[in-house]
Amino acid sequence: MKKKVSYLLIFGLLFLLLFASCIRQQTPLTISVTKAVTGINGVVPVKSPVDIKWSVAGVDSFTAKVVVKFGNSIVFEKSGSNLTEVTIPEDKFVNLGDYTYYVEVTAGDQTVKTKDLTFKVVPSVKEVKILSQNNTSVLKDTSKNVSWDILSYIDGREYEYKIMLKSPGETEFTLVGTTTNKTYEITDLATIGTYSMKIVAVELNNIEVESPEFLFQVANSLYDGENHFPEIGNSSPENNAINVAWEYSTFDTNAIVKLSWMATDVDNDALEFDVYIDDSFIATTENTEIQFEGFLPEENISWYVVARDEKGFETKSPVWSFTLKSNTAPVFETDVASEIVNDSVVRFSWDAIDNDNDELKYEIYSGTQEASTLIDEKYANFFNTENKDGNYIIVAKDPFGGITEKEFIYTAPTSEITGNATVVVYVTDAKSGPAVAEATVTVNGIIAKTDSIGMATITLNLTSDSTLLTIEATKLNHALTKVDGLMLKVGEVKDVYITLRKAELNPDPDTQELPEVDFHVYKYNDYYLWATNGATPENKPEALDIDNVVINYPIFVEVTATPVSNDHINIIYAALGKTPGSGFMTGDRGYTSGATEVAFAFNTFDYNGLTDLHITVYDYNDNQIEIVKYLNILNNNDIVLPKYTPADWASHGMGTNLDSYTRRMEIGFYSQGSNIEKANVKINNLIKRNVENKIKLFESKFNKKLDYNIEAAQPNSNLWVEVWWIPVNLYPDGVLYQYPNGYNIYRSFDGMNWEKAGYVSQYSKNNFIFRDYSPKLEPGKEVHYGVTAVYDDGETTLHYLGSVIPLGMFDVELTSPSMLSTNVAREPIFEFRPKVYDNSLDNATFSYALWIYDLVQSEQHLVPIYFGEDGNVYQQKYDVVGPYSLAVNYADQQWALLSAYGASLYNEPLVPNKTYSWAIDLAYAYTQNDVSSAISISIDQGYGVDPLFGRVDADAFNTFTTGTHLTDVVSIADAQNAFVAGDKVKYIIGSVVDAYSNYVYLEDPITNKALKLKFDSNVYNVNIGDILIVKGDMYSDTFGKTFAVKNVEILFQESGNELNAIPLDPSILEENNIGLNPYASALVSSSGTITNIDENGLSLEYDTTDSTASIYVYKGGSNILTSDATIGDRLDVKGILKYYKTYWEISLRSDDDWSKQ
Repeated sequence: MKKKVSYLLIFGLLFLLLFASCIRQQTPLTISVTKAVTGINGVVPVKSPVDIKWSVAGVDSFTAKVVVKFGNSIVFEKSGSNLTEVTIPEDKFVNLGDYTYYVEVTAGDQTVKTKDLTFKVVPSVKEVKILSQNNTSVLKDTSKNVSWDILSYIDGREYEYKIMLKSPGETEFTLVGTTTNKTYEITDLATIGTYSMKIVAVELNNIEVESPEFLFQVANSLYDGENHFPEIGNSSPENNAINVAWEYSTFDTNAIVKLSWMATDVDNDALEFDVYIDDSFIATTENTEIQFEGFLPEENISWYVVARDEKGFETKSPVWSFTLKSNTAPVFETDVASEIVNDSVVRFSWDAIDNDNDELKYEIYSGTQEASTLIDEKYANFFNTENKDGNYIIVAKDPFGGITEKEFIYTAPTSEITGNATVVVYVTDAKSGPAVAEATVTVNGIIAKTDSIGMATITLNLTSDSTLLTIEATKLNHALTKVDGLMLKVGEVKDVYITLRKAELNPDPDTQELPEVDFHVYKYNDYYLWATNGATPENKPEALDIDNVVINYPIFVEVTATPVSNDHINIIYAALGKTPGSGFMTGDRGYTSGATEVAFAFNTFDYNGLTDLHITVYDYNDNQIEIVKYLNILNNNDIVLPKYTPADWASHGMGTNLDSYTRRMEIGFYSQGSNIEKANVKINNLIKRNVENKIKLFESKFNKKLDYNIEAAQPNSNLWVEVWWIPVNLYPDGVLYQYPNGYNIYRSFDGMNWEKAGYVSQYSKNNFIFRDYSPKLEPGKEVHYGVTAVYDDGETTLHYLGSVIPLGMFDVELTSPSMLSTNVAREPIFEFRPKVYDNSLDNATFSYALWIYDLVQSEQHLVPIYFGEDGNVYQQKYDVVGPYSLAVNYADQQWALLSAYGASLYNEPLVPNKTYSWAIDLAYAYTQNDVSSAISISIDQGYGVDPLFGRVDADAFNTFTTGTHLTDVVSIADAQNAFVAGDKVKYIIGSVVDAYSNYVYLEDPITNKALKLKFDSNVYNVNIGDILIVKGDMYSDTFGKTFAVKNVEILFQESGNELNAIPLDPSILEENNIGLNPYASALVSSSGTITNIDENGLSLEYDTTDSTASIYVYKGGSNILTSDATIGDRLDVKGILKYYKTYWEISLRSDDDWSKQ
């Protein structure tokens, strides 16, 4: 019984315990990060791994997830069962900045997540420090070694370093070199002064940390000893000075301020000073004071000076500052005075001063809100018309808005003269031509007929002292004539001469209409500045009110003519003081033909008082309208026009000032050549028809005709220089200058010592060009030219035109097909070369044109052509820089067949077994720059490059006979077979698979057979993929295993694509019966396992079709093969198949030629 009770008690206790466990609460789930991301000193260096650890409490089984973000992007995420630590790989931290992470744990239905934790990724470089130098000054034109060290968070990490340099006078740093070492030699220190340098450590290609700037001095190369730096101080104005007065001011410059300082040098070195204002470089001076413009009243100015001795040592002054005074207004000292100058002009004068020494200008108001003029002088001239009076105000203005007004009253004299006046009109059909009788003449509405001598007399009753006339003349079969605006005074008998021309198109005057004419007068300076600075409508200056202004300056007269009928505008004339017309009959006047709008410049200095301005317009029917306006011109009759300094062509964008010509033949007589017209050839516009091009540019730019005829050349000469300038009569502003007697032309061979080369009269026909045939001229010898204007009392300052280096002569040698050669391919390659006699042509551009003459069996020609963008056909021209051989492949040209019957396209090879001749019909070389050109003409068979006769005949015409074969160009495989058989080939074609130093490796894209080209010097202009046609001498090279070509000439080259590498197989390494491998120098590829590595490459075991084999891989152009690869790695490689001493190898071309599998 006791035992049973015990069992019951135990069972009950167990039941209670089980029930209690069912109702007990769950233990909370918690996360504790035991290893947070703290990095090194609180940061993580870029591209470094990161460890995170955490612990989980409350459960035994869970799933944990860690998430790392950069911004809003997840860069790492990992989850796992019972995961409590992760290592985040380095490649997740390649961006700088703040990262966040959290850990999330899930157990059953519980999920707990940490708050977002942060860490910062920074560059691994903490500091770049330039090590202290032994000295901070080096000699000019030497070098400086600089060393540095870095403080890095990570030991052993390698960096690239950029060396940045800021030279004296520059504002930006420039990259001068890169290195992976911690030392660098800075060279080319050619400028004396202070240099600033910094070192930039670079990792991951784009993360940079800069050192502080380091300064060092570069001294003059002549200095070799102890030196001291200059001392500088004692500024004027004093530092922080206020109310500083300026020296003076103008409207163009604003305030002019003088700055000065004291400077000494204990070595008694000469000093120069760089002046900076507001931290900007302004000027260099050898004085200790300087003036600057552009300042305003009350402006604060900061400035400093850098003193530099003759050895290049510099001292910078403190930064000084001062403030300018405020502006004060001008003051009138006297009342305004008036003086009658002549019948039509009154002069007002006054006196005003400005205590700031400011320039003053004046505006005059005469009863309106707008000023009638703005002037610099202390007087003004006005029309003194009768019954004119009123209140006037003169306003004095300084450049800074200071103004003072002076008011006065003026009353003009009156006149009440009336009476009769007579107009006598003479009508002719041209100036000094025959009279026109029975013409109807109308004067201010009164009609009269001309008599037999073309005269009509009309009397007018004037109600004032003068009137303006409107005169019209008409007659059947004649054009219309109208004169509007001539002045007639009381009691005057005025003779008026007009022309009434025969009608060119419409004989009925009743159905004709005169052109409409509008014109405006402008101050010359205002209009010229506008016209030469864009001529935009919104910036056009205001036209003069010629009825109310007195003119004492040059003017522009702008005329616009509009045809009313169908007769277009023919001629526009303008003149002062006379009726314009034919230049022979009327002297100087403005003239243009074929335009409807034109502007003429006039010098008014030769006129005084009321002067009639005449504008005459003709249409193509010879209808003529003449408008007369009176200008009130007031001038000092003693005024002297300035002398003219010749202008040059290049400065006006009209071509070169100097053109040197060299001809292969002396000037003489030449044959006229074939009657077949030469094809159109585009030739540099500084070369072909140089004279004609200049004339066209001149006439389009200056709107003036240039009458030019080529003068005879000096006999027995083949070198001359044409010197060009713009004479005063052709200069747009020539009316503002005295005409010289002529022009002296000077030459110099050093630019300093000048000798007179010749003289050209102002009144000669070609007064703008001089040909210098001096025997002192030599090819390759630079010659300078200048020109002066010659006057009775001397000549002007020499105007430098520039320099030119004449070129030497050259011949053209035709090398292939040679003279009388036979069995020539029907698609031959034409080879030719220049033969030069000095080095003046080394950098010249040579241009050639080729011509095939089919004259033996027919009268026709073959010419290579191309179609221009404009749709026109042009003859092909071949250019090369330098005196090098050229080759033209017949198969690559588009040909035209020319005959007496015309021209047609020709796309066939040459006819088999037929005789032809070929020649270079055009050969010239040239150099050019903005101011000069030099041309050497070897051959010109009628193309017009030769400026004198248009031709320099060719000497060589090679006759050849074709065979039946199409081409002499063979494949590499055919060339190899010919070499083995002991035969020679002419040309070989292939694709480039590698080029370095003086070697090019060429492969046949079809057979993959290859050969090596050996050049005499390094090759720079050949790229992988290029297709070449070459010629040379074949031989066996590289230990007798490789087909090769020496004495190589490239005859043809065009870009192409890189060939695919051929898979390596032992059969490719087999040699022929004379020990040569046809695939040596080909591009091959292989895959295999590294079995050995040495300093120059590695051994690779690769799979073959039935087993394995081994090949050596030479690192060649790869920089990292032997350091990055390890034994056992599987590699893919490709490279050039070569034989070295006793074994075959694959030579890599670059790091792109290998990769790990």
